[in-house]
Amino acid sequence: MPKAKGKFIKGLFLGAAIGTVLGLLNAPAKGSETKKSLKSKSENFKKKINALEQEDIEQLKKRVNKDVKSSISKSLKILASKIEKENEKSNKDKTDRIA
Repeated sequence: MPKAKGKFIKGLFLGAAIGTVLGLLNAPAKGSETKKSLKSKSENFKKKINALEQEDIEQLKKRVNKDVKSSISKSLKILASKIEKENEKSNKDKTDRIA
């Protein structure tokens, strides 16, 4: 997941959490009930954020692994091509010297 998208999603969750807290503070319930509700909601929110972060980490690992493999593959192809050209040039030089 791109870094900007991850920040947006975290901001969205944070905004939702703030809205929930403000809504609960203005709700017509006893203080003790509101505290229990806030505690429960904050624990759920924390679990969601941790899960989101873990998901981001796993996706990032997969993407980096894929990108690294791709880069190595491209580099090996370029290197093989250069070696082949050098061998051809060297063989041509040897042929020219013999002739």
